[in-house]
Amino acid sequence: MTTALRRVGILIALLASLALLIGNTLPAWALPDTLIVAGAPPIHETTLPHLSTISSRLITRPMFESLVGVDPVTWDYSQPMLAERWEMSADAKTWTFYLRRGVPFHEGWGDLTAEDVKFSLELLLRDDAINSTASFWRQLIDRIEVVDPSTVRFHLKESNPELLFELSSAREVQILSKKYVDKVGLEKAADRPIGTGPYQLVEWQKGEFMRYRALDKHWRVAPQFKELIYKFVPEDSTRVAMLRTGEADIIELPRNLKQEVQGAGYEARRALWPSIVVFGIFGGQYMKDRPTFNPKVPWLDKRVRQAINLGVDRKAIVDHLFLGEAELTTVPVIPPWVKEYNNPAWKPYEYNPEKAKQLLKEAGYPNGITAEWRAYLLSGVPELVSVSEALQIQLDRIGVRLDLKVVEYAASVRPQARARKMAGIGWVHRTGVPPDPASHLAGFLTKDRIAGAVELPELEALFDQLGQTVTSEGRARIIRQIGDIIYDGYHVLPLVDLYALFGVNAKKVGKWDTTGYYGFTHLEYAQKRP
Repeated sequence: MTTALRRVGILIALLASLALLIGNTLPAWALPDTLIVAGAPPIHETTLPHLSTISSRLITRPMFESLVGVDPVTWDYSQPMLAERWEMSADAKTWTFYLRRGVPFHEGWGDLTAEDVKFSLELLLRDDAINSTASFWRQLIDRIEVVDPSTVRFHLKESNPELLFELSSAREVQILSKKYVDKVGLEKAADRPIGTGPYQLVEWQKGEFMRYRALDKHWRVAPQFKELIYKFVPEDSTRVAMLRTGEADIIELPRNLKQEVQGAGYEARRALWPSIVVFGIFGGQYMKDRPTFNPKVPWLDKRVRQAINLGVDRKAIVDHLFLGEAELTTVPVIPPWVKEYNNPAWKPYEYNPEKAKQLLKEAGYPNGITAEWRAYLLSGVPELVSVSEALQIQLDRIGVRLDLKVVEYAASVRPQARARKMAGIGWVHRTGVPPDPASHLAGFLTKDRIAGAVELPELEALFDQLGQTVTSEGRARIIRQIGDIIYDGYHVLPLVDLYALFGVNAKKVGKWDTTGYYGFTHLEYAQKRP
């Protein structure tokens, strides 16, 4: 062997050793078996599903699995995962799941059983649970029955023929090992989580990154990338710089930096579905018997809500903030691609500032109004704060002055909205657009759910009907009726449906299909470029 070849061999050996020691610091090009992704930090950085939100589950999907999977190409959320098959009773109040046998938890903590499923779901029912769907599960679940080690049965208080979506990998029910948590306790289990997924968490620097290592064998998929590093990077420009310098392979990409990324030789890949909606909420539309109800809030008057909606130039927002890569929405959360849920009469509200001024005058506000407004950063929509800034400029022209403050969602808006303490305060939010919107709509439009966007007796009645309706035709009709109330009453500020956008190093990352639901999904299926 020549001296030069020996030196090359030594260099390769050193790089391999360094990769083991400081894999999170080496550039991506030096780690061909490592996939590095960079996105906005999660709202709640925890591995426990009951102490976080749906979007925060993105960071734990590589290591945890759900009863049902999602096909990112078709959005079919009835793909067998930990459950091989299931049965629904005629009244949709009893669901029986037959679990896949021989699925092991990491580090030898035994195989998956029905006890693990029961334990994991009951975590979401705890009094200290803050997950987005906690109130949904509390209202729905009567009891969970362990029939035998491989069979679990859900007894519901009301009919729910679309339960599969809430149990899918798109949502919050991730299965933990009961045996492991019972042994070490929740706190230690959170710091060193054990799941059944194709990746295992091997390092976690809170506030910075999570590093996963692929299992040698897995029942579902053997990831082509043997290591996955998820970095938490709030700044858009920093993520782009990381892609350009080789410190990341896939990044969450704002539309205004798309051309820069493409000009540097990288790909801007769009998710397969418009799975995110951006819309404004007029805080304070509460039931009148709430202690926090304030009848003096201006936008309790429909004319004020209509004026604000007519004062927004949505086309300008699409063209300038999203560079044309967004679609105007009508009723947020209702998926535009499912015709049965949509009323053909719903059209994007017109831009008519003169009519908006007249409506304000008719409502008793000839000099306009001043309203508090909150803005914050969330994963999936890097432009979220900029949207509020654009609204501030546009609405000022009709006399609606927004007192805009940038805050942290988890510490400010989320708990205040949950406590119904946002009367007279507005904000722009983003959420997922699921193929079945029933429970997600209830999260924003019922008095006992987390978001507190709109509370109306007629909405409560419709959601009660929805809970007793089994047929798809009947449920679609009720969802359209709910949409009619929101649309005709101008109860929210619909803006855009979005396809999540990612910057990708295509020289390293080949095929990768994702729904884009809240951001990165299906990373375990990402393929290496041949």
